[in-house]
Amino acid sequence: MTMKQIFAIQKALPAVLLAAATALACNKAEIPAEPKMDVDPGEDASYSTLKLISYNILKGMEFDKDTNYVRFVEWVNAQKPDVMALQETNGFTEETLGDLAARWGHNYVVRNVGATQYNVAFTSRYPITVVKKMEESDILTRGAVHIRVKGINFVTLHLWPYGTYPQGSGVEGSGEEYRLGEINCILDSTLVQDPTVRDWLFMGDFNCPSEYDKDYISGTWTYKVHPKMLSSGLFDLVHDYHNCFISSCRNTVNRIDFIYGTRSVAGNVVSADIIKDSFTTLTDKSGNYPSDHYPVCVIFRYADTEQ
Repeated sequence: MTMKQIFAIQKALPAVLLAAATALACNKAEIPAEPKMDVDPGEDASYSTLKLISYNILKGMEFDKDTNYVRFVEWVNAQKPDVMALQETNGFTEETLGDLAARWGHNYVVRNVGATQYNVAFTSRYPITVVKKMEESDILTRGAVHIRVKGINFVTLHLWPYGTYPQGSGVEGSGEEYRLGEINCILDSTLVQDPTVRDWLFMGDFNCPSEYDKDYISGTWTYKVHPKMLSSGLFDLVHDYHNCFISSCRNTVNRIDFIYGTRSVAGNVVSADIIKDSFTTLTDKSGNYPSDHYPVCVIFRYADTEQ
């Protein structure tokens, strides 16, 4: 290769890299200029923003237990969420989780109960109205919790984690069928019961990918859970904001952690991201890490009639 050819390649390289970066970049949806609520909250309403983080903390943030959760608490305080939805609150009771949440300024906590200990929970800066704790049952392996904060409905869940049901002995696709049964049960107990209520968010570890991401992940999947969410009038907030694939799993390329919202929420999203920072991507000297999931964060505007 001549020096002239090398020079030509070097000269063209930045343009090539820029084109590649542009092709891979996530195209963020336009943020609405003004809130567009489905229901007029009245002349006296003011608009506020609320920050929600949903995080599977892997067996109760076992990674940070020996240090009394100092790193975890420091991270949450830096994030400043208004509401946190947690999955796998293993080892906690509602009281001890409340003690931990108070360290990041959340004095309101609710947690369901189940024999598996893979419980789900909410912590909040603002008062919580507990609507329903859906406990472990023949249908729900890890339950769900439905709360209201600022008049907004939040449901956190953790679906069946395996490819078959029962694990290892069910037929191919039976795991997704079981998850579909779980999501039908949760929707029937929440959104379906009161279709006139506009502001709903569903979040957690769905343990299955969306068909939106099928070109980016490996393995054979049947897609039944997420089509059910979409057909129920819910929107995949991270996907719709970025319009591209972002993995939520640390140890594999996949997205199984989601936040869904009704149109009144989706139309007011300020940002929607999967958080990959110095804490969530941390690996210590022993190879341990905070979670095999990355947290999902959505900030949205709402009509605050309680101010």
